[in-house]
Amino acid sequence: MHPAFDTVRQLIGDIFHLSIQPLGSEDAICAFSRSNALGGSQSFLQPDSLTDFLASMQAGNLYLVTDRFQVQFVIARLEGTPVVIGPFCSLIWTLQDCRGYLRRLDISHLKPEELLAYRSRFTVISEREALHIAQSCIRLLDPASEKWDTIRLDYGSPSPTAEQRVEHAPLRVNYSELIQERYQIEQQLISDIESGNAHAAIMNLRKLQRDVDFLKKMGTTLENERVGAAIVRTMLRMSALRAGLSAPTIDLLSRQNTVATINATTVEEIYQEKENMIRQFCREIRSHQNQQYSNLVLSVMRYIEHQYAEDLSVQQIADELNVNVNHLAAVFRHETGSTPNAYIRQVRTKQAARLLASTDLSVQDISNRVGVPDANYFIKLFKKEYAMTPSEYRKYNRL
Repeated sequence: MHPAFDTVRQLIGDIFHLSIQPLGSEDAICAFSRSNALGGSQSFLQPDSLTDFLASMQAGNLYLVTDRFQVQFVIARLEGTPVVIGPFCSLIWTLQDCRGYLRRLDISHLKPEELLAYRSRFTVISEREALHIAQSCIRLLDPASEKWDTIRLDYGSPSPTAEQRVEHAPLRVNYSELIQERYQIEQQLISDIESGNAHAAIMNLRKLQRDVDFLKKMGTTLENERVGAAIVRTMLRMSALRAGLSAPTIDLLSRQNTVATINATTVEEIYQEKENMIRQFCREIRSHQNQQYSNLVLSVMRYIEHQYAEDLSVQQIADELNVNVNHLAAVFRHETGSTPNAYIRQVRTKQAARLLASTDLSVQDISNRVGVPDANYFIKLFKKEYAMTPSEYRKYNRL
């Protein structure tokens, strides 16, 4: 191989996270097959088939190969040695995509989760960019070469069924009609949120996501979906504000989703967090519509309900809501007949009761989880609220 080959390979790997491998021996071919094949379902990646393909390659051609699971490779012959760039994926798939694709292939021995995990191993990059990288490598390693012809080969992609042709029919409709339809769905989603209808809102969110499935190209999966989650957050904040939800409550729910989205490690987690956020916003909106408390008291309640596991104080809540602590306490007592501290204890013991009935966590662990590190003090609080100790409550209420 060219003396600069290892340098070029390292550079492309560092910048694009793409593998470049020479396949000039039987051992190299077998190793490549073992590393990149998912079982025996991909004919192209079987050692014998791959060997036959490499032997048939012609100099001066770039081969863009798509295997049965839409994993791709760019292959060329440099100085007589076949070199493969990849694997990579040019389409971002979700679990739903994998499930539908396996149905089209009529493969039952492979789980959608396995296919998703397999494809997630590979860099996501467009075909055009992969071909551009290949051409750049060729120019670096063989400056005298002309631009090579690209030959596309597809191994085993299924033909669309009648049902799938119907699913993609909207792409052939007038573009303005598609935009109009999308705006209508967005308006309905906003209306659903303002009325607190979580189920309908989630159904319309899924419609919007399906509408742009064909655009799931380029960039990293997580970054694309994090941007999408930010757009949904903005829509939810505006809808919740119009529904009368207080700004501190809106900000709290939004921040929770931001953190969850940042910490997500898969597209599916981000989808789930978006739907969880819709449920939380709709629950708060319904609660606001069904209660006669002021926005200040509702904000105090919601803050406590979301932050009860922390070391809470009334002063901290007042600072967060930017109000005087004495005013906050007076308004809360006037409207609820109780104090903010009493409400904190009520929320903590309620959550503790749920954990006692549904988990095997120790009393100390549950005490820590609900924001009361002192287990003895927690037991006193719990007994005052439920007229029995945590252990007794678990005994009689075990799910």
